[in-house]
Amino acid sequence: MNPCQGVKQFKEQAWTEHLHKAIQSAELLLLNAGMSSIYVLHQPSGLRYTRAAFKAQWMKAKKMAKEKYRDMDFQFTCHDLKAKSISDLSGSLNEKLEISGHKNVNQTARYNRKISIVPMIGGLYCNLTVTKSNGETMVH
Repeated sequence: MNPCQGVKQFKEQAWTEHLHKAIQSAELLLLNAGMSSIYVLHQPSGLRYTRAAFKAQWMKAKKMAKEKYRDMDFQFTCHDLKAKSISDLSGSLNEKLEISGHKNVNQTARYNRKISIVPMIGGLYCNLTVTKSNGETMVH
């Protein structure tokens, strides 16, 4: 059963194939015998994930990834993933606002880290200054 069924704010006809697959995967999450849940992501008890439980799972996943991919840097947060998702979306800032669930464009703009491509001048790119989420500034 779709956990969002009947909720008017969800526009299922606009769901992507990836979102349908994500919901189908969430439906496979383990539940203790006789339990049900109203949450898309839930604990085996059917209860929602608390911040602490989510953080513990996040740290466990990062540790497993780091063991498998030792040469990669895993110094990022789930908010960095949200920023990456918003940045990768095509469309205007207002369209990204609708998808992200933010309350105003300023919030979405903070997460939108898409870098504009600077046109070439005389065969050379202009210097482009980028401020990363950790505050580090890079000049290209």
